[in-house]
Amino acid sequence: MELLSRSNIFTVVIVWFAITCPTCDCLTYFRLETAVLPCDAFLQVSSVAFPESITVRWEGPTADVIVTSNSSSHVWFALLPLEDYSLEVSGLEVAHGGIYRCIVEGTQSVNSEQSGTQPQVTNITAAVVDNETIATEGPLTDILVRNVSTVELVVKDPVPPGPPRPVLDSISTKTIRLAWSHSDGPVERYLVHYWANNANGGSPANGIVSGTAANMTTVTQLSPFTGYTFVVEALFVPGYNLSSPPSEIIETEAGTPLLPPSNFTAIVEGPRQIRLTWIAPPIESLQGVFQDYVVRYQEAKVNTPMNRYRATENMTYLLTDVNPFRDYAISVAVRNSASMAFNIGPYTAMEMVMTDEDVPGPPMDLRIFAATSTGIVIFWAAPKDENGILLTYTMYIQEDQQERVEVEHITSTVHAFSNRKPYTYYTIHVSASTSVGEGPNATVTGRTNVAGASQPENVMVMNITDSSAVLTWEEPLVFYKSVDAYLIEYWDVEQVWDAKMASVDLGQRKALSNLNSCRRYQAYITPITVSDVGMDVEGDRSKTISFETLGCGASKPENVMVINITNSSAVLIWEEPLVFYKSVDAYLIKYWDVDQVWNAKIATVYFGRRKALSNLNPGRRYQAYIIPITVSDVGLDVRGNRSETISFETLENGLLTGIDSCPNSTTVSTCNSEESVSWKTPTSLSSEEFLVSSHSSGDLFQLGTTNVFYSVKAEQSGNAEVCNFRITVQKADSCPVTPYLYIAIVIALVAILVITLLLGILKIRHGKRATQSVDDRPARDRGNQRQSLDDANDGDTNGQQAIAMTETYTTTVGDE
Repeated sequence: MELLSRSNIFTVVIVWFAITCPTCDCLTYFRLETAVLPCDAFLQVSSVAFPESITVRWEGPTADVIVTSNSSSHVWFALLPLEDYSLEVSGLEVAHGGIYRCIVEGTQSVNSEQSGTQPQVTNITAAVVDNETIATEGPLTDILVRNVSTVELVVKDPVPPGPPRPVLDSISTKTIRLAWSHSDGPVERYLVHYWANNANGGSPANGIVSGTAANMTTVTQLSPFTGYTFVVEALFVPGYNLSSPPSEIIETEAGTPLLPPSNFTAIVEGPRQIRLTWIAPPIESLQGVFQDYVVRYQEAKVNTPMNRYRATENMTYLLTDVNPFRDYAISVAVRNSASMAFNIGPYTAMEMVMTDEDVPGPPMDLRIFAATSTGIVIFWAAPKDENGILLTYTMYIQEDQQERVEVEHITSTVHAFSNRKPYTYYTIHVSASTSVGEGPNATVTGRTNVAGASQPENVMVMNITDSSAVLTWEEPLVFYKSVDAYLIEYWDVEQVWDAKMASVDLGQRKALSNLNSCRRYQAYITPITVSDVGMDVEGDRSKTISFETLGCGASKPENVMVINITNSSAVLIWEEPLVFYKSVDAYLIKYWDVDQVWNAKIATVYFGRRKALSNLNPGRRYQAYIIPITVSDVGLDVRGNRSETISFETLENGLLTGIDSCPNSTTVSTCNSEESVSWKTPTSLSSEEFLVSSHSSGDLFQLGTTNVFYSVKAEQSGNAEVCNFRITVQKADSCPVTPYLYIAIVIALVAILVITLLLGILKIRHGKRATQSVDDRPARDRGNQRQSLDDANDGDTNGQQAIAMTETYTTTVGDE
């Protein structure tokens, strides 16, 4: 649409809109607030009219023009062009309420030909000018557009806040939490005013709680046990406020009393009571309802003082729960009706007093500290209640069933009684004394310890075997209470450091087992008496007794060999031990696979010195040793020394090695110095083996025993096998006589005869010469006679030597 130019000819048509108020807006404000009333008419007119042609005016409830677009301000009213010409009313009062009208006028151009007829007057709510409809070409007509909008303004006084009330469980000694109902006005903040009442004897106190927007606050720094009245003031705008009705009187809880009692004194009345007096504190300092007084006292000068309390409603108290000769710190305080943690006020300054001395209590922990066979040591501690300065201890000791009482005075807490009888009861009383006198005593009964018994009598050893012996003895002649056990110590005299101990609880007999055979042992016996405290008291030990075990074992078997090894068997052979006692009655053989040592097997040989081991695993390495066994006189097996361990390997399956038909040992007799011995020659079990021997069948063997062996060795497997046996050649008991022997015997007999004859002739000749000259030279002849006799004796000796030589020769010839 084009704007109208000055040269256009137009017709002004006034369009009037009828205004009514059933549908006008209603705005409610509170007194002294600022209200802004919108102008809806401006929005309607400004949308169709020329802006420079628009005028606005506001009329008040009395139809007076308040402001116009040409005069936009008033004392309370102001036009707001930037806000669609709304009306601002400040400092509202109730009189400002009513209906306000906003009247807006302006000019508009339309095409008269197309418009048809003149615009009709309609209601403001239906009066809408459609720009698109009227914007057509043709002659233009100017139309005056007028619009009116109304606003109802209601101004009211706000309702004041409700009276404040305490929140449940929110009252303490110095604080109260309050809540109230909100004012319906535009409250900027609330102030809480309060003052104290004089009902409880306190002074009035005024206070204000700083503003809060909420309808709840906590009033602090109040006085305990005081009634307060509260008023809530609502602040709306500066200079305008409303107050709530006053609250009921609200009382804070009782608080801790402020002052202690005065003029407090403590007077000692003997060793077990103290009298206390004081004056009540001022009533205004109670901060609650009086309940009673609390007396606090403790024993001073101890490591951990503990307070004790007594209560009384009076202002004097007799303290009887005290001990003699003790320092006490005492004070008193008042208690009111406040809660338990706050109901006791400050205590008075401590009064320090000491009770008087009294007789002490009995000594503590009196006991037998130690006891010997001739003495008792007692120990005790100072009385729990010394009740003064301890001066001395008095002891009374009385032997069992005796009227005599010994009395001793000492200052220490330990004492030894000596020169007492062994194993005898004594009753001991101990008491303590102060300057006041002697107190009650403590009692203990004890017994001296047992003394050791005398030595056991008639110690003997019997039933000695190669591994055991039995000791017997008789009870000691002197002992106390009883002999409860015997301690036996015994040892191998060559191993004294390895002595063993044994005990006997009943009887006087002990069998010693696991002894080594053929060893010398020594032993002695000590009697044991168990004391009342469970300690073993040793008596005098017996004399040391010696004995020897039986059955000394043989030495080790000799020349242990393995022969005839196959894939599942082998033969052990050996020779008799070089040293043994009585006999070797059996051999114990132990053999095992070296990879299964735990699975060792045992075999026994009672006759001979050969053992075939069967059920062996092929291709395994085995070890074995042999122990000789001698049966003792009491039928026990006595083991000798075991042989050296020998190793061998069984053949793999399919491989054979060894010697077949190994000859047995052979004994032959001969009349000569050597003898030819024949046997069946052994053969090899495999064609791969070659046989080597030390002798051959038919060889000559000298007198004595000769070892013969055959050995084979498999070239592929490397296993070796030995066949060993003995050839013994011994002298025959009788041998045939040879011609040479006869000749030798005859020659020997002839020689003996000739010598005998010659000796006889010589004796006869010497005898005749002695007879002829005996009268002339008696002394010399007697000497010669003696010499002749000596010569004759020498001749006999020579004859005997000759006979011996002949016999020797004869024996030699016979041997040859």
